[in-house]
Amino acid sequence: MSKSDASNVDDGMKYYMTKDMYHLIMKLVILGKIKKGSSVYAYELINHVAQHVPKYRKDKMAIKNDIYNTLSKFERLGYVNQQKKLSGGKIKNFYTLTDKGEKALTESKKILKDAMKNVAKQLEG
Repeated sequence: MSKSDASNVDDGMKYYMTKDMYHLIMKLVILGKIKKGSSVYAYELINHVAQHVPKYRKDKMAIKNDIYNTLSKFERLGYVNQQKKLSGGKIKNFYTLTDKGEKALTESKKILKDAMKNVAKQLEG
């Protein structure tokens, strides 16, 4: 394998790892924003993710499809419910967190905290 080929593999792996990390963070930010008992519409989530995930600050529309796909998956998994509501003269899709979604968020936060402690120890050693 030439240096150029190795570099391309390294760049691909870096992008792959980074993309996975950002998607995980995006999912947690979305569930965190959709608080139990409140409802949030999709465009509000796009703005929120763009604000809290540095990668997306400059081009929040780059994540539009990712957010809609994630919301659709969350709905199929039973983590969120969708309701169409009239707001500002337009029909918008609003999302609320279910008990299952709240449990998934709580468990995910615990796993992430534990994993970060372990990863930090591994990186120091």
